[in-house]
Amino acid sequence: MNAVFVSQNALMLCAYAKEKYGDELEFLWQKFPKYAVLRKKETKKWYAAFLVVDKTKLGLKESSDVEIINLKLDQQDVLAFVDNQFCFKAYHMNKKHWISILLNGKTFAPKQLCKFLDESYALA
Repeated sequence: MNAVFVSQNALMLCAYAKEKYGDELEFLWQKFPKYAVLRKKETKKWYAAFLVVDKTKLGLKESSDVEIINLKLDQQDVLAFVDNQFCFKAYHMNKKHWISILLNGKTFAPKQLCKFLDESYALA
């Protein structure tokens, strides 16, 4: 059972991915136990990365850990949704094609988060 990602949004997205795609979080790096991915079974390509990072890594001034999800989107969508408050150019990924979304606190509505996850799955 996942004990790393506990925000309501993270739990909802994990349940959604499991129900729709049959995918569960994979913790691939022993060195980074707070990083996990969802990937397609047939291609092993990632379509989501869940991470716990310090807010300063996203360019925020406050220093505290936050749960984020990295998702692959069409380049135009990346430009449209990045606001540097709760949606950022991706941490640790290609910033033209991936975004990072805060999962703790204020963020997109669950329906929109699921839409982003579906788009990322389709692009992977």
